[in-house]
Amino acid sequence: MDEKLRICRLSVARRSANSLSMNLRHAAALALVGWYLMIPPHPTDTTLDSDAPLSKWRVYDAFDTAATCDTARASEEQDWKSKADADPDNALAKFLVKSLLTSQCIATDDPRLKEK
Repeated sequence: MDEKLRICRLSVARRSANSLSMNLRHAAALALVGWYLMIPPHPTDTTLDSDAPLSKWRVYDAFDTAATCDTARASEEQDWKSKADADPDNALAKFLVKSLLTSQCIATDDPRLKEK
């Protein structure tokens, strides 16, 4: 076999093996990322600070995937909206609806969570 062809084939095989290895490592790293459903801080019982840095927001719940977080966000919003509609005097339910309307699903490794 021609030496150049043999080296070329080895090189392609190594690249494929390295690529697979890197893809597996990348997938493993992504699998470690979780998701937080976060609500903005509330300086008072009736106000939200949705402009606050993400590091000041509160974790409402944690999830394995962004899709699960988004689904839970919509479900929680609907549940609390139903409670608020059923009892117009339920200030907590109304406030949680407002909080959930401004909530966000954020990856647990998002660097904005560490900002001061």
